[in-house]
Amino acid sequence: MRLILFTALIATALAAASPASAYLGIEMGQGADCSQCHNLSFDEATEMVKSVNSEIEVMEIKVSPVAGLWEITIMARGKRGIAYIDFPKAHIITGSIIDVTSNLNLTNDRLYEISKVEFEDIPLEDALILGNPEARFKAIVFDDPDCPYCKNLHREMKSLVEEYEDIAFYIKLLPLKSHPTAYKKAKAIVCLRSMALLERSYDGRPLPPPTCETTEVDDTIELAERLGIATTPTIILPDGGVVQGYKDRETLLDLVETAGRALEETVAARQAEIAVERMRKLREMEREDFLRVTEADSITSYHEFLGKYPAGNKRNEALSSLSMLIEKNPDSPILYRDFIARYPDGLFAISEEHRLLYVGPRELPVYAILQLLDEGMDEDQVAAKVSSIIGRYKEFTVDEALELSGMGISDTILDAMLEATYKAKMREEEASRLRQTTRLMEEADQVQAAIYDMQARLDMELSVDPEALLEAITDEVGTPLTEKIERCSKLLDALSSCRGAININSCRNSAQSEFLCE
Repeated sequence: MRLILFTALIATALAAASPASAYLGIEMGQGADCSQCHNLSFDEATEMVKSVNSEIEVMEIKVSPVAGLWEITIMARGKRGIAYIDFPKAHIITGSIIDVTSNLNLTNDRLYEISKVEFEDIPLEDALILGNPEARFKAIVFDDPDCPYCKNLHREMKSLVEEYEDIAFYIKLLPLKSHPTAYKKAKAIVCLRSMALLERSYDGRPLPPPTCETTEVDDTIELAERLGIATTPTIILPDGGVVQGYKDRETLLDLVETAGRALEETVAARQAEIAVERMRKLREMEREDFLRVTEADSITSYHEFLGKYPAGNKRNEALSSLSMLIEKNPDSPILYRDFIARYPDGLFAISEEHRLLYVGPRELPVYAILQLLDEGMDEDQVAAKVSSIIGRYKEFTVDEALELSGMGISDTILDAMLEATYKAKMREEEASRLRQTTRLMEEADQVQAAIYDMQARLDMELSVDPEALLEAITDEVGTPLTEKIERCSKLLDALSSCRGAININSCRNSAQSEFLCE
């Protein structure tokens, strides 16, 4: 990175021919981290700057973008600034570091960052709002009602908000002591929350006296002093950056949008960091809880764990461990029923030889059918009960049917299970076909409405000019309406024929691909 350092050297008590030159030239240990061999304490930096100006306070020390220099953040009379101290501690350097390659003023960029204020900490109850209060990007402007530069900036701000709905300005009135009448004018404007009065003042017309007793203007003056704001106009950008003076419309737009997007990126990055940290802590807590659960090794503790971490990394392990506990329990059929109801994704955890027992709707799975048979209900009653259930079992394979028979499920009951499955499948298909038909009819209605609209426009155009060529009457993209009506009519006929199709969605998609009506 090629850098130019524009400086004013403030000589200290050391000789002018200082060894600092070894650090400021081309041969300054490029590629090496010289700060590993050099240090600058807070007390040393403070002593050096106070030898030049006793009012200056040192706020921060860091390595500068140029090798051989320390960057110090200083504060004087409420304002922050940047200065540099060479590694030999022989010179204080003021001015800007400019990256020649990118033409960026690195010092100004750094000043912008260290001068930022907390946007959210600035009260806006007394502010005049220029633009949409719900705008995406908001800026705060400290204005003086007698400030000519504020008047010019106000004109640019009004022009911006008229065109861009996503920008708004909150104007806080800061009367300067150099404008003797500004204080009363500011009070009068704030009392009535009147943008019209502010603009009247900018036009040089007299304002009525204040109509209320308010401390809001005084509060703004005090706030400005705390923030180091001493001139108007001063703009607080969405990211807290402070910009002073008049800016033309395009510059103002760029400043607000750039700062606004930077803020959004910062917020998004911070939220992502918080989410990652929250997830890390959650996973750590999950591991610790899982260890405690495995030590307790009880059905209740696993249920509690799975409820606490429904999408946790240890979920499958917990389901498998819980299933093994249930399998050993005398009440396993009932417990497994609850298991499947709670954890539909947990079927994998049930051993292969038991899995078939839990096939079927929750009201009457296979194991419940076996319970009814064990309780003495005859197979015809059980079959009738199965047939009355709204829900599917499955289309059993031959091996599964034989396994069910070995459990005591008769052919009569098996037939009832297959019939219930078939009925459930038919109900699902009917519901799906009804949804497809409804969507088809809605789209056909939309096409019909479009045809009516185009025909009405065609008739109107011909009534105005009966000699007009039909091909000259077009839609917004230049397609003749007669051609478009013809295509849409063919699409409407094709959609109507789809009602009898086996696969309505496939038929509808084919019709739309063949006859474009847009």
